[in-house]
Amino acid sequence: MKLTRRTLLQTSAGVAAGSAVAGCLDDISAADANLDTGYAAFFTLWDWAEQVSGDAIDFENPVGTGQAGHGWSPSGDLTRDIADAGVFVYFDTPAFSWAQDIAATLESDYDAVAVIDGLEGLDDQLLGWDHEVTVDEHDHESEGDHTNETHEGHDHGGSSIDPHVWLDPVLATEIVDTIASGLADADPDNAETYEERATSYTADLETLDQQFTDLLETADRHVAVFAGHDSFTYLQDRYGFEIHTPVGVSPQEE
Repeated sequence: MKLTRRTLLQTSAGVAAGSAVAGCLDDISAADANLDTGYAAFFTLWDWAEQVSGDAIDFENPVGTGQAGHGWSPSGDLTRDIADAGVFVYFDTPAFSWAQDIAATLESDYDAVAVIDGLEGLDDQLLGWDHEVTVDEHDHESEGDHTNETHEGHDHGGSSIDPHVWLDPVLATEIVDTIASGLADADPDNAETYEERATSYTADLETLDQQFTDLLETADRHVAVFAGHDSFTYLQDRYGFEIHTPVGVSPQEE
């Protein structure tokens, strides 16, 4: 897996925040980082990173219980805490802009930390925010191309994508494999462990995929109304049912 180099986000707020954080990292030497500990950007990535790494790496999830990883704001110490660890697993999408900022700072100023984007390689499989068009069908010019200029091909369609990709068992399998590959690249001594544990876990995800498929093939109804934010669009697309919600994809909608 290619661990990319990323510049800071182009907004003035992002640049200012990144510069301030970089200043805090000046006194951290490369020898301080290790692969005994790591961070993952929210609870699902944390669980998958733990499943893959086993006893080799102890991962932490900075997002508190009951809080969504997208739209969340970290404390000012989080970037330094992650820099002291050896690895950061995240999704490179504006829905997790706080994680993008941290990843940009780590990759720009602190090479010893392995930064793993779980969405790498999935661009053509990500759904649009409105669940009508996929990322590669969007006209990014009309949206101002907010991230292409700064993320070296890792913007995954900017703010137009639905971030709930982790709910699709098939795509989850690819994300878990990406995590395992990234950990193996950063820690070759334990590469076999990461590969074996990822293989075991993705077998469970494949079983779950089959259970969904079997359920929908025999279901009497294929339409549901859900009174909450629509985080299940990837399941709809994968298994051929419909969810209607008055709220939409964003958890901030009322």
